[in-house]
Amino acid sequence: MLVGAYYNPLLSPKRLDRFLAYGWFRNCNMLGRQKLICLDKGVYQVINIRVQLENYQYPKRLKKILRQNNQRFRYEVQPLQLTAEKEALYEQHKHRFLGIVLPTLQQSLFGTEENDYLHNPFHTQEICVYDDDKLVAVSFFDLGHRSIASILGLFDHNYQQFSLGIYTMLLEIDLGIRLGKKFYYPGYVLHNEAVFDYKLRLGNLQYHNGETYWRPYTEITNEKWLDKQIIEKVEIISQLFQQQNIQYQVLWNPYFPLAYIFEEEIYFLASPLQIFCVNDRQHQPLVLEYMPDSKIYRLSYVMEAETNEEVEEMKRLLGVYPPNLYSQAIYVYQEIVCQSFVVDEVIERLVVEKLLLSEQETVL
Repeated sequence: MLVGAYYNPLLSPKRLDRFLAYGWFRNCNMLGRQKLICLDKGVYQVINIRVQLENYQYPKRLKKILRQNNQRFRYEVQPLQLTAEKEALYEQHKHRFLGIVLPTLQQSLFGTEENDYLHNPFHTQEICVYDDDKLVAVSFFDLGHRSIASILGLFDHNYQQFSLGIYTMLLEIDLGIRLGKKFYYPGYVLHNEAVFDYKLRLGNLQYHNGETYWRPYTEITNEKWLDKQIIEKVEIISQLFQQQNIQYQVLWNPYFPLAYIFEEEIYFLASPLQIFCVNDRQHQPLVLEYMPDSKIYRLSYVMEAETNEEVEEMKRLLGVYPPNLYSQAIYVYQEIVCQSFVVDEVIERLVVEKLLLSEQETVL
């Protein structure tokens, strides 16, 4: 499944350990799992990582940052407390976040309902870093039974030269070691995109392959990632289209998470990639998708989704993407014409559909 969500108001530390071990991570007041993420340049595989804390040794450069900042600042570890200072730091950082960005720190940590913060299922703590009495950085993390999961780090941009984002991660690791935890989860990095690669500086890393197991990060080049597989499928389809003289347009679909969020209510297109083949039949596009979950090719007539408040809110939170790479409309399935594990079968059906449409135009 490309996108998953789980909520339990009575989540135990041991159960949190199990979810983290299967590649899930904290998302607002629930656990989430998303294999692909949309950026301005395309779609990238999410790769969960973790640090093994047993016999952990700080890399030399990070050990220097830890030592110098321990001398320069003071810090406190305590249960999470929302304050205006922390909200202000969140406001400074919102522009750099990816994916769904909620308006406030409270909503980012606990959800959008008014009293969600009263029902936080996680054992959330924070590390506050002070320059004298001024709050200059804060990080939030959840405690499991044998794990510590970093959630969010914020710092005052006037203190960028002190690497406070890395510093609070090092403090979380230090706390995890002192508490006897086995793993530290700093979130994820992306395949072929360096935006989160600063986390790799932590060392002693494992990565999750997106299915069931963890491996040393040094072996990551052996994997064949989902985003690469999708691109390879598109190249094959493009060659077949050119052979059949079929006109088409390839666009990434930034709204594919909606298919999983509303799966029992509205049938949104579920693939992160849409290949538009025909725009007819009362202006209903004919779209070919490759479904990464099932490895099925799907040919469907689609139509733009009806707007409602909930869908528009999700669209706003997901953000705006370049029109030359991304579909700008949210589509739902009108009619699934063909599904197959064999792409040639779907292409053959596409040719038939084009002929039928052409005959209808001739009659009209």
